Amino acid sequence: MELVIATIGAIIGAAASFFFTEYSKGKDERLKLVSAVRTELEMNLEIAREILHTNEQINFDSNDNQAWEWCEIIPFSESAWSAVISTGQLVNFKVPMISPLSRAFAMVKRANFAAEKISSGKYHPREGKEYTQRVRMAMDSTQKALDVLNASK
Repeated sequence: MELVIATIGAIIGAAASFFFTEYSKGKDERLKLVSAVRTELEMNLEIAREILHTNEQINFDSNDNQAWEWCEIIPFSESAWSAVISTGQLVNFKVPMISPLSRAFAMVKRANFAAEKISSGKYHPREGKEYTQRVRMAMDSTQKALDVLNASK
C-alpha cells in the first residue's frame, strides 16, 4: 500500500513539475517575443521622428528641385514582426495586441515600399511628400501599438 501511494505521489509530482516547467518556458518565450517587438516599435518611432524632423522642413510643392532633393529616407525595421508571423508565434500574443500590431506593421510596410521606390528612382523625388505622410501614419499606428503592448505588462 505504501509503495502504491509513493508511486502515485511520484507520478503526480513529475506531472506537476513538467506542467510548471512548460508553463514557465512558454511564458518566457512570450515575454521574449513581446520584448523583441516592443524594441522594434521603439526603434521605428525613433526613425519616424528623425525622418519627420528633416522632411517637415522641406517644401515639397516648391518648383525648385534643389529644395527637396535631400529628402530623408530611412527604412523601418520589421524583422521581429516578420519572425513572429513566419514562425507562427502570433499565438503567443494576447488578442487585444494583434490588431494594433498588425496595423502598425502594415503601415511600416507601406512607408518602406514608398522609400524603396524613391531610393531606386522609380518615381519623382517630389513623392517625398507622400512618403512623409506615410511615415507620419506609420508613426501614429506604431505609437498606438506600443501603448497597447506597454499596457499589457
